Amino acid sequence: MSNSLRNSIALFVLLLILLAITLTVHRRLEKKSGELVAENNKTAASIAVLLEQISKIDSLKAEYEMQKLLQAQQSKLIVGADSSSSTYQYLLRILGWIKRRIPFDFAMSEAKKDTAYREYVINGRTDYINLLRLTKQLEYQRAVITIEDLSIGMDTIVNSDTVAFSMILRTHFQEGGPEMETITKKILTQSYSGYQLFKSRIYETIPPGEISPSLVEIGKATLIGIAGEKAFLRDGQGIIRILSLGDRVAYGYLFGIDMEAGKAIFKLNPYGLDETHILETKKRP
Repeated sequence: MSNSLRNSIALFVLLLILLAITLTVHRRLEKKSGELVAENNKTAASIAVLLEQISKIDSLKAEYEMQKLLQAQQSKLIVGADSSSSTYQYLLRILGWIKRRIPFDFAMSEAKKDTAYREYVINGRTDYINLLRLTKQLEYQRAVITIEDLSIGMDTIVNSDTVAFSMILRTHFQEGGPEMETITKKILTQSYSGYQLFKSRIYETIPPGEISPSLVEIGKATLIGIAGEKAFLRDGQGIIRILSLGDRVAYGYLFGIDMEAGKAIFKLNPYGLDETHILETKKRP
């Protein structure tokens, strides 16, 4: 066999080996390329979903915060177990939350079988507004305690603005609920703060402590001048006071000024009924 033939055969074999290697590498690269393309498409789809979520992130955050707020304000918890001691301590905690001292007698009613609650009777006396604050806390705080009956009457023993009350409470419980001691305070809106129903609104004599010493008492004051919409008064201690329309005085306010007549008109309510009081400047002889 000639050298040229041997060289040709060797080159042919090397060419076959090179071709086989090239095909093998090509198949591997093609397979890897397909995997990378599939992964790239999957990543692109994930990025598209993420971009859509990011575009809505502000509204999602707002919705999340709203849901948290609603849950915090509307959440009610049924305790896992109840005893007279735990309910009594919870009442004391509520009084601490509203910073009020209300003396009361506390007793548990006769226990009823096959019920998921216990009843308690509370008797006491306090200011009417404090009673409103207490009842609101009992009904709206996290622990499920319901007021089944409430009786209120005027307490003539202490003060005219104090009421005697009696209420029946139910503390509800179920297995698996939290302990009463672990329940935290929930922030509530301010309770009603107007006049209480059992306090007299019309008086025969002016009640003590109804007037601020910083306000002018019209009955002891003298009108010394008027300028524009201002009235110049000298109070009972000789101090000059300058009042504008609507400014407060003892039991009322400055209602109007009559420049031509030299009068200052006040609306007062010292006895529970609206009255009109007029001060006039002294006319020179």
